[in-house]
Amino acid sequence: MGRVQELLWDLAEEHHGVVTSRAAAAMGVRRTELVKLAQRGWLVRVGHGVYRLPKLAGTQWDELAEAVAGFGGRGVLSHSTALLIHEIADVNPNKIHITLPASYRPRGKKPSAVALHKGKLTDKDVEIFEGLSVVKPALAIQQCIEEENVPFHLLRQATKNSLKKGRITEAQGVFLNARLDGGDL
Repeated sequence: MGRVQELLWDLAEEHHGVVTSRAAAAMGVRRTELVKLAQRGWLVRVGHGVYRLPKLAGTQWDELAEAVAGFGGRGVLSHSTALLIHEIADVNPNKIHITLPASYRPRGKKPSAVALHKGKLTDKDVEIFEGLSVVKPALAIQQCIEEENVPFHLLRQATKNSLKKGRITEAQGVFLNARLDGGDL
């Protein structure tokens, strides 16, 4: 394996087998190198500037990593997808929910498996979980209350489990339960 391939392998290991042309460029790898490696079958192009390293063993999060990478790394996994990642509710989202900055205009066609949301997220709203940018549990529950059709019993389960795991504060739990009871606090 050459130096470029070693760099890309290390990068892909950290990102669920996914390499973006932007991340590769930050490591000094030119886009033309990615194209050549894809032509030789060492990489597989899965989207604009997004490649998968097929020789790398897959994880349960590969599809999510690909979806986020398809938006230039600007997307954050959110809503019921975040509930799933945090393992706080028995949800099975039918789409991958991604929140993008309001000013970001994605190129090309949105994959059918993705539901896009626009919003302003701060560093306090987001954490890295299993190498993926994901909204924190309290915000994920709040997003589901406001924008998604997740049954309230699952959102109560998410609130209860988040409290039990220490992922949200008591005050956040009270606030979320009040919202679930129809109050606006």
